[in-house]
Amino acid sequence: MLRILFLGICAFALYAVVVATSLVISIVTEFSNNESLSFGFCLSKQCIEVVSEHFSDTIEFYKSLFYMIVPLAGLFAGVVGLSTYKLAISNSIVNNHISNFKLFCDFVDREIEKRKLINPDDVDFFTLYLIVFPKSKKGVFNDFSRYEHLINEINGVIQSSNNSYISKKGKLSDIKGIFNYKYHQYEMKDVLDNAGFNISINHRNAFFEVEEQIMELIRVIGKAFVYEEHCEPIIKREYL
Repeated sequence: MLRILFLGICAFALYAVVVATSLVISIVTEFSNNESLSFGFCLSKQCIEVVSEHFSDTIEFYKSLFYMIVPLAGLFAGVVGLSTYKLAISNSIVNNHISNFKLFCDFVDREIEKRKLINPDDVDFFTLYLIVFPKSKKGVFNDFSRYEHLINEINGVIQSSNNSYISKKGKLSDIKGIFNYKYHQYEMKDVLDNAGFNISINHRNAFFEVEEQIMELIRVIGKAFVYEEHCEPIIKREYL
């Protein structure tokens, strides 16, 4: 910005010097070519009247060139002002993005401390942040489409596993072999990986315990940062 301002001032100064120099050269040339005029240094009223009389058209022409500086300066000032405004807006957006991301990370970090089965090293905070605020870098903090999509995907996996676990009569099956917990783990792992959670395939109960704490964390994040109308609940897991 300072470089543009400096170049603009230099351009206007150069323009003024060129116009003034051209005016002086024109007058000197006229004195040299017109034998009725004698050239010499003079600042008396009579000399000024002679110059005004013989060079009125030339002076008017160069005056008009000088006056052109005013609208050009106004245009330049407008361009500089607009550039300054855009830069200020851009800086504000970046600062808001960084500030909100820091607030988010601090919140998630505190919540993870309450859940001992979640390793903070296995959580990609930035990926999780972009799930909640996908347009944060543009200064938009009310677009929760990716969070809603995540909840829908989680509910889809849960519902599919619930359906496999429940008998055709609508009650829990006495023979629970229909539900494949290993297949469920791979399905849930894929969904959570996309949200920034790196979880491992594990024994049935151990995986479900980690899964439960991650579900709780996602619910708490939604409650804290997502507008209520966009915060769909995670359905009950019947396959436990």
